[in-house]
Amino acid sequence: MSSRTSSRPLRLLAIAAVLVGALVVAGAVPAAAPSPIGDRIGLFSATTTFPAGQPFYLSHGWGVGATEPPAGAGIYEFRLDVDGAPRAADGVLRTTGAPPQSGYELPLMNRVWLFNFPNGMSGRHTFTGHWIAPCKSALGIGYPGPCRTPVEPVEALTRSLTVDFQRENLALGRSVTASNEYLGYPSSPSLAVDGDWYSYWNSGDYPPQWIEVDLGTVRTVGEIDLGITQLPDCLTVHRLYGRASTADPWTLLHEFNGFTVDQQQLQYLAPVPQQIRYVRVETTSSLSWVAWREIAVYGP
Repeated sequence: MSSRTSSRPLRLLAIAAVLVGALVVAGAVPAAAPSPIGDRIGLFSATTTFPAGQPFYLSHGWGVGATEPPAGAGIYEFRLDVDGAPRAADGVLRTTGAPPQSGYELPLMNRVWLFNFPNGMSGRHTFTGHWIAPCKSALGIGYPGPCRTPVEPVEALTRSLTVDFQRENLALGRSVTASNEYLGYPSSPSLAVDGDWYSYWNSGDYPPQWIEVDLGTVRTVGEIDLGITQLPDCLTVHRLYGRASTADPWTLLHEFNGFTVDQQQLQYLAPVPQQIRYVRVETTSSLSWVAWREIAVYGP
């Protein structure tokens, strides 16, 4: 599409620029308009992963030039499907782009449909955008036609993006210390936070033993998962502690007391979110050498 001609009255904002840039160019959003929440996911971006449970928004739309006939100007629309189901927009942002800023010789009227997801999502989801335009204008951006009338509403463009909403493991790759390390085999404490289920820290000895993870800063913690490696399967006692700083006493979060087996996962779910920087696991009873495959820490 040419960037300086009044004969091309429309611009697909989703391709030309992200919403942030469009808003800076076009001026302030009216006070009554909805506001984006969180970070933006754009259907034309390379984003395929996003933290689970974190707020985000999608926003796409059109820029319609001043030469667009009134009968066609109101037809421009953007629709969004989430996993095949229509999603209602939270509102429409309307702004005006001045000619020197928009790259057009005449003013540009911008309309952007906003979809907020304040609670975030988890798992894998597919977002599909549908850009609706008058048929005559849609021909210029790839719509094959034919047009029964110049202002017939048609789907000028369709775009889909699949995103994996993944939880962030707050312990992944963090600093780790332990009571002991088996020197006859790769068994560094860091292997308990490397994200690999089949590598593990091995103390090389029986209880009591401990391992401690420094999350780097105080984080809001809602879940801690402990991946077991042991031989033989037996009754064990593991105590899970947390604290916000080295000046604080350890707080017992949970005691796992029961029969455990190799490759089992123990899970602690906080009744209320905890403010924690240091996580410590103490094993006080087991017929096996003390070892852990993975220690994973997640937000609420």
